Amino acid sequence: MIKRINYLSYVALLGFFWQCSGKAGNGESSVERTNTLLTVEAVVLQPQHLENKITTTGTILANEEVDLKSEINGRVVSINFEGGSRIKRGQLLVKLDDSDLKAQLKKLKVEVEYAKQGSSRQAQLMEVSATTQEVYDAALNRLKIAQADIELVTVQIDKTEIRAPFNGVIGLRQVSEGSYLTPASIISQFQEIDPVKVEFKVPEKYAGRVTDGMKVNYKVTSSNKEFSGIVYAVEPRIDANTRTVTVRAKTSNPKFELFPGGFAEIDIVLEVLENALVVPSQAVIPELNGQVVYLYKSGKAKQVAVEVGVRAERTIHLSSGVMPRDTVITTGLLQLKDDLPIEIKSLIDNDNVQNLP
Repeated sequence: MIKRINYLSYVALLGFFWQCSGKAGNGESSVERTNTLLTVEAVVLQPQHLENKITTTGTILANEEVDLKSEINGRVVSINFEGGSRIKRGQLLVKLDDSDLKAQLKKLKVEVEYAKQGSSRQAQLMEVSATTQEVYDAALNRLKIAQADIELVTVQIDKTEIRAPFNGVIGLRQVSEGSYLTPASIISQFQEIDPVKVEFKVPEKYAGRVTDGMKVNYKVTSSNKEFSGIVYAVEPRIDANTRTVTVRAKTSNPKFELFPGGFAEIDIVLEVLENALVVPSQAVIPELNGQVVYLYKSGKAKQVAVEVGVRAERTIHLSSGVMPRDTVITTGLLQLKDDLPIEIKSLIDNDNVQNLP
């Protein structure tokens, strides 16, 4: 009887341990499955507007700029501008002393009248053959020389008036009344700043893609506004030192918000793509023969080859290999392989793919 009870106890105890071991085994299997299910983040591809653009820096330039100087020597008798003021084309800025030139002009006018009388008398004498052709020609030449001298002095007098060559803004004056000017003396700087130019450089590979008429957008440190300009000139040669091409664009500046010499951050839109499929840069894996991404398909990872198009700082445009509504995995890429079971932890909003931190 005792043996039978011991036997039954042994069987019951054995069954208890079997159940416990089975539960433990089931628990281990559950843990293993959980551990092999990789948790990832992903993005669902949606067609979107994409601008293929390049970013560079440049400098604001005046549309026209000159150093105002005198063409002749002379003493300043009047200054008719204030530094920093707006000036109209042809406005008198500086007047030099012309008293000696006016005296010469007065003298030459008397000589012209005398030469006219002499040539007139010789013409009358020629009609009655009372003089020779040589004498008549000499009198006529004296008249022409005197008239030419008047024109020369008149030009010299005009040069004593220094006028604005175009509409613009004049800088600070560097002379005072009574100063003696020479052709080397700088009176002031004069600039046309409506419109202004913006000069920048682009890498050699874009030399053929930046053309006249293309729009550029830029910002300057002196304003919070965004400005735009139109490319009007591209240097027809590549700088051998920097391997860049110099480009100039022009922008209207009626409120004088842009200043020559200013620093500009420039965006140039090379092309606009509609219905573009864009993913975060880290989602694209480079391989020997190209690039691949991993898609989420029926709970598993699937590797597909892709071709890339426009590259931005944080995103890449996929030109082939994927379709709209495909789910592209963006994290855990080093652990992924084909048919690996995965679980999506969160989806990136496709509208914000280009604004990723």
